[in-house]
Amino acid sequence: MKNLYIRVARWLLLLFGGVLIGGGLVLHAQVAVAHVMREEVESTFILWRGIGRLTFSLQSEVTRTAFAIDKIPKSVLAEADRTAWVLVVIGAVLAALTLLIRSRPK
Repeated sequence: MKNLYIRVARWLLLLFGGVLIGGGLVLHAQVAVAHVMREEVESTFILWRGIGRLTFSLQSEVTRTAFAIDKIPKSVLAEADRTAWVLVVIGAVLAALTLLIRSRPK
């Protein structure tokens, strides 16, 4: 019966570790896309940016998203990036703990 509890504990640690790693990587990818979109808006000619903001409702979804992301402060993106790395590290630690939990042979 003890072996069953140990197996369940290892499985749960591995599951939670994988979920945290996956969530951290997704958040990191979203922050990277936000940085790219911000750079695209900043590299656009100022007149086209002004026209885009004036005709915001007539723009495509990608352009509206880029303008919306451009309003996010850089400090928020930096904090989200740090949070993503923390999730990845905690998930990796939890997944590595499964190697330390051993079941005793019968």
